[in-house]
Amino acid sequence: MLANQNMLIETMHAGHRHTQSVLALVQKACAKLAVSDVEAECEHLASALKDTDTMFALLRDASTADLSQVLSDVKKYATDVIGNESRELQASLTKDSQVAQADVNERFKKLEARVLSELAGGAGGAEDGSGGVRGKASDGQLMKKVTNRISDFEAQVSSQLQMMSTDVEKKIAFLGSAPRAGGGEGSAAGIESYSHDLDALKYDVGELKDLVNGAKNDTAHVKRIVLACERDMEDFTAAMDAV
Repeated sequence: MLANQNMLIETMHAGHRHTQSVLALVQKACAKLAVSDVEAECEHLASALKDTDTMFALLRDASTADLSQVLSDVKKYATDVIGNESRELQASLTKDSQVAQADVNERFKKLEARVLSELAGGAGGAEDGSGGVRGKASDGQLMKKVTNRISDFEAQVSSQLQMMSTDVEKKIAFLGSAPRAGGGEGSAAGIESYSHDLDALKYDVGELKDLVNGAKNDTAHVKRIVLACERDMEDFTAAMDAV
């Protein structure tokens, strides 16, 4: 690379010297021909070319300079540039982190205010004066107990209904297997009263079934309410854990 630079500088300097030689010949010809104005221009141009001779000396010195010094200068420049960019980047990151921290603090304050307001509302609505979280937890446990009691009641009613149905079937079988008197009006009246009582019993059993179905529907509705309360409590607990 340095050899190519030296060759280029020598070529340019040779062309410069040839130009000076041509200019000297033109100046001599103008002197013989008594062309004063052109001769004066040639003198000015020759002096200008002599002034540019120092440029080639500077180019040679620059081409033969120490590479370590050049690399040191480049390294210093690169270090300065990298230092400036790193300082600018650090300032930008610091500013962004401060903005993000302020945003997080603002959101935390809003969440804290919301949680405190919910706790205050829960404390105001509690009868025993305990905290909102404890009141909601006790409400959830109470709803679970109510659901268990309703399930037990439903099981008891179903078992009693099954026992009553079994008793009715036994009575019907007993009435069907009882001996009948031949052709008396008293026996006919007794059968009619038995059939009337049987119809009344069937009607009562149907009403009891309707009551049991209604209790089942109410139980399902209460279960849905309990599940919704449990989900709300889980969400609230998760929010408190996050805080």
